[in-house]
Amino acid sequence: MGAHLREEEVWFWVGFGTAASASTMLAYFGHWVAGYIVLALALLLGARFAYALANGVFTVDLLMSIVGFVGHAIGAVLETSMVYVLYAVAEASEAYVESLARRRISMLESLLPSRVLVKKGKGVREEPLDEVRPGDVIIVRPGEVIPVDGVSLSPGLVDTRFVTGEHERRLVEPGDPVESGYINAGRSPLIVRALKPPSESLLAILVRTAEEVLERKTRIQRLIERIVPSYTLLVLAVFGLFVLLAGPYRGLTVLLAGCPSAFIVASSFTTVYSVSILATRSILVKGGSVLETLAHCNVVILDKTGTLTLGELRVAKVVPSNGFTARQVLKLACAAAKASRHPASQALAKECREAPEQAREEPGRGVVAVVSGHLVVMGSRGFVASHLGYEPPSPCRESKEVHVAIDGRYAGSICMEEELVENAKKVIDELRSMGLRVVIASGDRRDAVKTVADKLGVDEYYYGLKPHEKLELVRRLRARYNSPVAMLGDGINDVEALAEADVGIAVGGIDVVAEVADAILANGVTDLPKLIRYAYSFRNAITTSFAIAALVKTMSATLGLLGYLPLWVVAALGDEGATILGVLTSLLTIHTRTWEPRLATTHRTGRPHL
Repeated sequence: MGAHLREEEVWFWVGFGTAASASTMLAYFGHWVAGYIVLALALLLGARFAYALANGVFTVDLLMSIVGFVGHAIGAVLETSMVYVLYAVAEASEAYVESLARRRISMLESLLPSRVLVKKGKGVREEPLDEVRPGDVIIVRPGEVIPVDGVSLSPGLVDTRFVTGEHERRLVEPGDPVESGYINAGRSPLIVRALKPPSESLLAILVRTAEEVLERKTRIQRLIERIVPSYTLLVLAVFGLFVLLAGPYRGLTVLLAGCPSAFIVASSFTTVYSVSILATRSILVKGGSVLETLAHCNVVILDKTGTLTLGELRVAKVVPSNGFTARQVLKLACAAAKASRHPASQALAKECREAPEQAREEPGRGVVAVVSGHLVVMGSRGFVASHLGYEPPSPCRESKEVHVAIDGRYAGSICMEEELVENAKKVIDELRSMGLRVVIASGDRRDAVKTVADKLGVDEYYYGLKPHEKLELVRRLRARYNSPVAMLGDGINDVEALAEADVGIAVGGIDVVAEVADAILANGVTDLPKLIRYAYSFRNAITTSFAIAALVKTMSATLGLLGYLPLWVVAALGDEGATILGVLTSLLTIHTRTWEPRLATTHRTGRPHL
């Protein structure tokens, strides 16, 4: 809808510019019709201003309307016509670029098919996408887009470019998760079981959220809109003064150079363009104000589980004892682990296919099982000690450990640790290279948090935190470093801290956490450096475009008032020229991968509480 309205705006200004061009040619040859065209265009701008004002919006069309009336009254029809041509070009360009940005979002929405093939019993039936429910089995033909988030039931090849922004082809096996927006790049149909309804799948949420945030304004935009009425009245007052002192022709210079449209267009364009570009890369930012704030954050707090780690354990090493081999210990323990629902046991159970003949679990403590004729006791140190009659050694130190006894003898320990998210170390290194202070905050125990922090090179970490303690940590760090704070999390226990942070960023899953967050990284923490760099570029684009527009306006106004520039040149430079320069500057700055380095802060150690 937004893209359609902006396209209508483009055509309005094309028509306006065409009429102004005709007026320019007629005025050049001295035809009397030109004056009436200018008058009609001035009335049209006045009507637009009145309509906008009736809807609570004060626009710069008022100034340009007055330019037309005054130009017609003093006989400066040629100059006024040329000014209107330039004004139409600037406004049409801004509307066109914004419509392109909104079209990016519409393009994502158009990827979703209206009807899909759903497997029903032994047959296949075509149904509307809206009627697909979790559990339905969908057949995605080669070249088609996967319409819902789900799990693959067949091997295949997918193209992830619409979700990740990268032209990457990925092999999927039965059981692998797939997201809406992936393309079946294989030669055979891909069978997918839906896990979410279409409206809650990744691509649908990307589109919906992006469309919402395009309507939100940055602090700079809100400030400009607040001061535009007063600023316009000031320009009109100065215009009146110069009409009295130097005549209406010189007075028009003040109107043209003083028009604030360059600042309004530059800020709105930069916001819409940035948000739409990020959305096509699966980074949702809820308005330009989020990018503004993020660019000033010196501290980034990262949750551990689900953000930096996958939330799953893996076997790091096996420490055998009493003559048992590492292979024996792992083989028998992983078979016994199949009888337990404990996260450590479930991770261990993936290491083998054997199952126990008999098993009894004591939840939270361990398992006693018979595996291949051997009595296996596995679990916590205390649980195994209760069966052996003595405390076994604890060789795993900072890792989570599973102790194993076989046939009444202590057999050894299995050290398990959390698996880091791919490229997590690279992400931390990039954040530190930007001068950001990186902090890990977790509700996990000290050893687990310290292990992850050491691997990532993070010297400030907090462990054993409850949700309200994470919130308090955000406040403490904001005061300690005298800086806005960004917080990344993925769980319900992070909601309070995300809401308290100056910029709350949800990682991965899109649920109630994402509702609270200011931004969403659908592809995980690996996109965080990209988002922060873009925030820096956004801030630089706004400030640079404003500075250039102000400089051009000041120079053109000064030269125009001194009589060195004709009226149409003042308009070309001071209003439309400044507007176009502001937009071009924003584009160039956004696409320049730069950031401002900051000084690293002092070394701090981990602590369990505030």
